[in-house]
Amino acid sequence: MNWNAIRTLYSREIRSALRDRTIVTNSILLPIFLYPLIIWIVYTGLAFVSGQNEGLESRIMLKDVPAGHEILKREFETDKSVVLVTPDNPAAALRNGSLDAVVEFLPPKSDAPIPNNFATRITFDESRDPSRRARERASQKIERYSDNYLEQQAIKVG
Repeated sequence: MNWNAIRTLYSREIRSALRDRTIVTNSILLPIFLYPLIIWIVYTGLAFVSGQNEGLESRIMLKDVPAGHEILKREFETDKSVVLVTPDNPAAALRNGSLDAVVEFLPPKSDAPIPNNFATRITFDESRDPSRRARERASQKIERYSDNYLEQQAIKVG
C-alpha cells in the first residue's frame, strides 16, 4: 500500500469536490446554517404550545370532599389554573365539554390503618386534551396533598 499515492488521490478528490458548488452547499453550508435554525424553530414552537396550554383553566368538580380535608379543597380553590364548578348532571357536562374532570372522594375503608384517609376516583374524557390536562392537574394536587397528609399522620404516630 502506497500512502503517498493515497494522499495524492485524496487531496485531488477533496479539491474536486470543493470546486463543485452543489457539494459545498449541500454538505457543508446547509447543515451549518439550517440545522440550528430548524432546532430553534422546533424549540420555539414547543415552548409556545406548552405556554398556551398552561394558560388554560381546568373546570373540575369536587364531589364528597371528606371532613378534615378542607385544606385540599382550599388548594383547588386557590389554584388559578383550576375553576371549581358544580353542574347538575356531571356526566352530561363531561360529555358536552362544559366540565373537564370530576374528582370523587370515595368513603374510607373501615379497616384502614390511617384514620380519615381517603381514596379518589377521577372521571374525565380521554378524547379531549383539556380533560386530560384537568386530570393531570387534579391527580398532581391530590398526590402532593396525600404525601403531606400521610407524612403528618406518620409524625403523629411516631
